[in-house]
Amino acid sequence: MIMDSLLDFGTVALSSGGNLPNVVNVKTPGDAIGDELYFHMQTCGSEVPAGGTGATVKLQTADAENFSGAVDLITGTVKLEAGKMRFCARMPLGCRKYLRAVITPQGSFSAGKATAFLAHGPQHSYKDLK
Repeated sequence: MIMDSLLDFGTVALSSGGNLPNVVNVKTPGDAIGDELYFHMQTCGSEVPAGGTGATVKLQTADAENFSGAVDLITGTVKLEAGKMRFCARMPLGCRKYLRAVITPQGSFSAGKATAFLAHGPQHSYKDLK
């Protein structure tokens, strides 16, 4: 699996959700970005989510770093099961220069964090092992 800090969108508290802090700049936009990469979202193993039922996950792309005119590349819904949430989808065609992840919690979470990243293949992150 390829993991690179430049492909990590960061983490967000499930109590608030929203845009994850890191933006990925693919330098040269194009459809080749999706040939090898998968978009992953998962809860962080160190803090068990509590109170909510799941989340809506989006991967957005835009030509401008401020995401004016952003387009949703991937949208999915994931349920909280056994204290964990995981989502994985292959990168589709249509990638522009910038990418960001957005997580919208379903229900009212009192604890828990989620992370999102791009990785080679549909396997889960090394973070599962911690």
